[in-house]
Amino acid sequence: MSGAVTVVISRGDYVHQRRLFKARSVNFELGLDYNPGEGFLHRKRWKSEGLGLILDLIDPFKFADREKLLEAILDVSVNWRDFYSSTDRHGARFYYPKPEAVNVLEAVSEAADKMVVSYEGTQVKLEEAYRRTVSALIQNMQNGTPLLFSPFTY
Repeated sequence: MSGAVTVVISRGDYVHQRRLFKARSVNFELGLDYNPGEGFLHRKRWKSEGLGLILDLIDPFKFADREKLLEAILDVSVNWRDFYSSTDRHGARFYYPKPEAVNVLEAVSEAADKMVVSYEGTQVKLEEAYRRTVSALIQNMQNGTPLLFSPFTY
């Protein structure tokens, strides 16, 4: 997404929406359906709209996003004044980043992707840990006998 695109944020924030976008791209590249269906935590009854599994998969990765966002807030790169709010026809409040904040939020998202984390005993960038997690999940789903699956934990 370019800096010119305004993304609606609600029940999460801009960097979480970016995480979902990036995860969907990796999933598609690895052969996992764009909307893989219900998850274990995010289920239809909570209106996951077919995104339950991907929402389950990105949950631990969002901690890195939050950490980098907190750093940006602490160094005053972004603050509440960088957003404006609006309500939809149902009265739900949405928060939109102002154009000048989008570049900062993009940088936050990229910094989170480049964080080095531990996954299966090795040090890898966060984006690689996600790729390995999804690859292992796909192998387990395709194999008739489940293999050892190591979920990512932050």
